[in-house]
Amino acid sequence: MEQNGHAAGAVAALQERGRRQGRWLVVGEADLQAVADEWGFPVGKLLRLGLAAGVVPARFLRNVGVLGTEGQLRLLDAQATVVGLGGAGGLAAEILARAGVGTLVLVDRDTFEETNLNRQLLANSSTIGRSKAEVACEHIPKVNPHTQVVVRWQALTPETVRSLLEEPSGGTRRNRVVVDCLDSGRDRLILQRGCRELGLPLVHGAVSGWRGRVMLIMPDGPGLEHFYDDGDVPTPEEIVEIGVAPPVPAIMAAWEAGVALRVLLGDVSAAGHVFAYDVSTSHATSVPFGLARLSAAWWRRRRKPV
Repeated sequence: MEQNGHAAGAVAALQERGRRQGRWLVVGEADLQAVADEWGFPVGKLLRLGLAAGVVPARFLRNVGVLGTEGQLRLLDAQATVVGLGGAGGLAAEILARAGVGTLVLVDRDTFEETNLNRQLLANSSTIGRSKAEVACEHIPKVNPHTQVVVRWQALTPETVRSLLEEPSGGTRRNRVVVDCLDSGRDRLILQRGCRELGLPLVHGAVSGWRGRVMLIMPDGPGLEHFYDDGDVPTPEEIVEIGVAPPVPAIMAAWEAGVALRVLLGDVSAAGHVFAYDVSTSHATSVPFGLARLSAAWWRRRRKPV
């Protein structure tokens, strides 16, 4: 009872600092920190208590009009694992942090190169040669300090995939999603197998030239085996020849992050469809997976996304 009274007092103190905006009481980061310090609460716990009482942190004000406070709380207790932190992955991770996903697990063993500068959010003159995962780990807390960031530098292999996808030590979250931002069919198939073994939904994205596609793959549903095989590893020459237009990874990153957020909010209606976009024609399509599977040979004959 004393603990409940302590929590109620902290929430009341937060409400006193709130300013009315529409139907919400809104507080800033400084207010959260001041009340947390005064009442001896971790900021993250106080943030959740406040949201449950209708007190919205200013950083989430534009979210709750879409998500409601229940949806925002659901994201705060969720986990997303982003595998690959290049053109799509770096931006997808940032969007998920801005949305308020509570834990981000970031997986990448590569370093930034000058060839990344045309399309990768975290690539700049000061990060060339640095670990992509390390740079992302430094960047995300500046975007949202309430998101826990866990970095895994290991290579993705059949032997490591389970450990890369497992929850951080002590984690018990059931609301989880994996985001595929890889660049080879072989690695994507390894990732898909790991997701299926652990019962995790996988959001797949791929880009090539002016085109990209996104799919939601459920653990018991059809997936990437209809588009790739274990030998699908593009050569450096193929990567250069095909190229990637700068806007395409950003569009696909936003799309993947959007699908991932819908999954974390309990909506898996995107499963069973392949979403494709061609920037050169501004043409977007949504194809039932069965039809896309029949046309997989067509994809293979063309310059397929890598």
